[in-house]
Amino acid sequence: MRAIAMSAALMAAPAAAQEVEALTCIFEQECLTGEACAATTFEITVVERRGAAPDPDAEDAEAETETLLRTIAGDIDVVSAAETGEGRAWLGLDGLDSHALSVASDRSAVYTAQIPAAEMALTYLGDCEGLG
Repeated sequence: MRAIAMSAALMAAPAAAQEVEALTCIFEQECLTGEACAATTFEITVVERRGAAPDPDAEDAEAETETLLRTIAGDIDVVSAAETGEGRAWLGLDGLDSHALSVASDRSAVYTAQIPAAEMALTYLGDCEGLG
């Protein structure tokens, strides 16, 4: 009886969010405002976190998807994304700091971070893998 009750509770519980790494970009060149570009090693991953539908029994229930830009410094919430025949782009915000990642169809990528408090902008150039 106890096993049946536990099974029923587990079935009724919402599914845990599932993270999918959609794209990983490796940048080998960094350009800082007012300085010459330099060699670097920097990585950013586009992560899609798919959660459970708010009401699985509803006809129009869709699982919520949250997109993040993940760096060594932490996760950045994506507020806008676009896709064309030429590639894809994501815009993330972290307070007043803005982060833009653009990936061309040939997988070349540009990532820019604008940090107003430091009066600085960083631009990274590299390539990406993934995104089927």
